[in-house]
Amino acid sequence: PRCHVSRLARRAAFASLVLAGLALGTAPASAGLREARAALDAGQIDVAMKEYEAVAGQGMAAGRTGVGRVLLRRRQLEAAMEAFQLAQKMDPSLAEAHWGQGEVLRRQEKWTEAIALLEKAVVLDRKFPEAQLALGECLVQTKQYDRAIETYSAGLKWGPRWAPRFLVGLGAVETAR
Repeated sequence: PRCHVSRLARRAAFASLVLAGLALGTAPASAGLREARAALDAGQIDVAMKEYEAVAGQGMAAGRTGVGRVLLRRRQLEAAMEAFQLAQKMDPSLAEAHWGQGEVLRRQEKWTEAIALLEKAVVLDRKFPEAQLALGECLVQTKQYDRAIETYSAGLKWGPRWAPRFLVGLGAVETAR
């Protein structure tokens, strides 16, 4: 009985150390993600890349998608595709990984191939404006106007920040018709 108690105590201590380590590991990673996003938004691409790579080095798929975003900004499409594919392997439920792959294909004007990935991103994250806008453009380019109108109309509910871009998308559908 005495060995049994000490074994349980050791297991409990180990479990609490693991949980504490996980809690400490995610806090710096999420702070790194915030810093990286802020740097990318401010146009500090090299700083953003450094921060995203540090987060990706901790095994976070979100860090890998951030690397992909930086590579997109640098117009390094093949490298960006690799980063987004790796992020998808790390976390198949990460909408941004699907969006990134679709965005690379959209920029290469591979509209039909991009649609499936962008649809997956929209299904995984119902409020992902960038994915919704990219999907709408691909649908317009493939002459799927009714679906494009549905896609752009969904974004009109997301407030004044995004509504103008979705209205422009709706105008593009009508112009293309």
